[in-house]
Amino acid sequence: MRLRMRTWISALSLFAVSCAVELWVLHQTHRWPRGNAPHSAIMASSLVNRGSFDVKPSYLSGDYIGVFYYEQLDFHINPLYFTPDSPAWCSYHSFGVPLLLAPFLLAGQHLHIAALYALQLGKVLFQALGVVVVYLYALELVRHNGAALVAAFTAMTMLLVGIVVAQRRKVSGVVDP
Repeated sequence: MRLRMRTWISALSLFAVSCAVELWVLHQTHRWPRGNAPHSAIMASSLVNRGSFDVKPSYLSGDYIGVFYYEQLDFHINPLYFTPDSPAWCSYHSFGVPLLLAPFLLAGQHLHIAALYALQLGKVLFQALGVVVVYLYALELVRHNGAALVAAFTAMTMLLVGIVVAQRRKVSGVVDP
């Protein structure tokens, strides 16, 4: 019984520490999402606000500008299937991340939290959960709490590596895409 209690305490502690580190990372970076993240946010917003993954109204109106990104984005649609005359556009990105983050966007609307911040909080919680999963999986594999904690902290340090890289880019004047 003591082993299970130690596992729960370690898992919950890792979750709390991971959330704290990731929230600190968000506070330090102060920048718009990069890569495919704005497109996932647009898909989640379309699902919550329009009930579908049709991104055409958002892309054409630009209602995401200043909410999920600071400027107009390229349309991430497959031109072989969708033309400007198509009644709807679906992104060529997977629906998985937007489906996971949509409840946070919906909760953010009801709690009067900015849409981008609500999605970032959802991402923080899922990343912290990922650290806990690494810990539990490592514990199952090696049956040694110390080794499992090392594996989990190794996963968590990847966030800190991201901060260092972002800070060096900021100092050296490299602009994020």
